[in-house]
Amino acid sequence: MKEAVHNIICFAKENVPFYSNLYKDINVANMNLQIESIPTVDKKAIQANGKECLATRYKQYKYQEKLILRRTSGTSGEYLKIFWDRQNENNSHIELWNLRRQYYGIMPQDKFCYFYTTVYKGNHLVIDDNESYICTKTSLGISKKCLTFEFLQEIYQKIYDFDPKWMQIQPSVMHILLNYIIKNQLPVFKNLKYVEFTGEVLLNTLEDNTKSTIGCKIGNLYGSIETNAIAFRNPDKQLVCLESNVHTEILKNNPEDVYGEIVVTSLTNYAMPFIRYRIGDKGKIVFHKGRKQYSEIILEKGRSAEKIVTKEGELPCYLFLKPIEFINEQHGAVIQQFQVVQKEIDKFSVKFVLDSRYKGWESEIKKKFLDYLDNDYLKQCGYEFQCVDYILLNHNGKANFFINEMREEG
Repeated sequence: MKEAVHNIICFAKENVPFYSNLYKDINVANMNLQIESIPTVDKKAIQANGKECLATRYKQYKYQEKLILRRTSGTSGEYLKIFWDRQNENNSHIELWNLRRQYYGIMPQDKFCYFYTTVYKGNHLVIDDNESYICTKTSLGISKKCLTFEFLQEIYQKIYDFDPKWMQIQPSVMHILLNYIIKNQLPVFKNLKYVEFTGEVLLNTLEDNTKSTIGCKIGNLYGSIETNAIAFRNPDKQLVCLESNVHTEILKNNPEDVYGEIVVTSLTNYAMPFIRYRIGDKGKIVFHKGRKQYSEIILEKGRSAEKIVTKEGELPCYLFLKPIEFINEQHGAVIQQFQVVQKEIDKFSVKFVLDSRYKGWESEIKKKFLDYLDNDYLKQCGYEFQCVDYILLNHNGKANFFINEMREEG
């Protein structure tokens, strides 16, 4: 077992109540301990144990001030709060920034553009956020709620005037932005040298289209809110594991299987450790030997984002994430899992898995969902709500939060 992995396991047993109980019969101090003897955990286990997954010292006020709170709902449709020590989180980005500089000439002080779903002040989500942009001297953030037909010209102009050197963006968002630029024959962003895709599977067609239209270098980041960066693509288009930040394993049901479940251990998050955590993706690891040895991760099928189809065109499915985050922020993780299915051009089915303490809140959840839906077109559509005990996983082991059945029928 690697020393860094052993260190985080020992720390967790000593300092984190959840792991203290989980490892109570394991002698983690044994230097010959095999990692396979450590049990795996998943998102449901972390959800169920809540603050027991936080290191004990962070219950003291002087340490609480150092905490950063992150939230994930994302493409799995499962809600989770993740705590980081501010210094730990900074450390988790070191290897990634070194590679950005080495591969693409990108530095932390370079101007960049990104897209966000919700706004936070400190560790608190802003419910009544009327702002569409977050702009500083070196960064321009654009709300995904603006990715609608009437705002695309304004978004394009904001980016053009800001003149970023690089951009971090989801493929589905770039698809919308790129189509608008091409359709309207607009000039490309003059100093944009690098586009970093993240959060979804990157198709070759979109990568080629981005290169030919904008004329920039392309990167691809595979990561999670729980661990931050897991792997980063090198110039040879290989997703290289970032081994100083995350230890990555593959668990197979059968030895002859080509792909298995991806299991990660965060090596930098000591506030809320994720050890042998089943992230929900499937893939395989290829070990490259030579002068410089490294591990490449190949995903069986990455996360993808369907688009909402309307009579006028397409909308990003991320518009459905915001109501869920607002409800959970106000009431405390009421919605454990959710899924929205587009049945017809103006009809949607919405499934919720509620925390057992909130059974009977169904009507209030429905009302809040529509109240917080920040798009006039979607507010006018028809919705069928259903509270269920679980949501079925797809073949890749995840429950996508948005499914467009119209595309499947077509």
